[in-house]
Amino acid sequence: MLDEVVENMAIEQLCKKEFAFTISLKRVIARDVPTSKGTSTTVFEDTRRALYALCIAEASLTLGDVKAIVRHMGMEADTYFAPHGQSNYFLHYGRQNFYATFPGRKLISDEETDFYQSLAPYNPALMRIARVKGEIREYSSIFQRWQKTRNYNYTRMQIHS
Repeated sequence: MLDEVVENMAIEQLCKKEFAFTISLKRVIARDVPTSKGTSTTVFEDTRRALYALCIAEASLTLGDVKAIVRHMGMEADTYFAPHGQSNYFLHYGRQNFYATFPGRKLISDEETDFYQSLAPYNPALMRIARVKGEIREYSSIFQRWQKTRNYNYTRMQIHS
């Protein structure tokens, strides 16, 4: 029990340090779920009942890798928090690499840089979850496939004012 409290505090501190995002963790839904070799994801809820996933890897990850992990886990994310609170991190990285690949192009849209944004380094990764489709899945390195680790349903409520 004490270990869980310490780990929860470590998650809160990591979110503040790496993403400049203050969170008050209420409970952990799934802790250290294996999502690939050397990668684990913790799914947790804050005091406002918003659901988050924190993915940490021993090796490097990209935004594209993290999006694939979230999809394979049976979840949908609506927000990917940029490192150190840099709101345009992914867009800036995508534009920079797009211009390096196509130096003659001057006018580009954000959609044209989507692929290059997906190559942005992203470890650790924090995302707000919009939906969990009935279960949270983990990657089994023994069977080399995704399998259910826990039943869970969640849909984020959108409040428009």
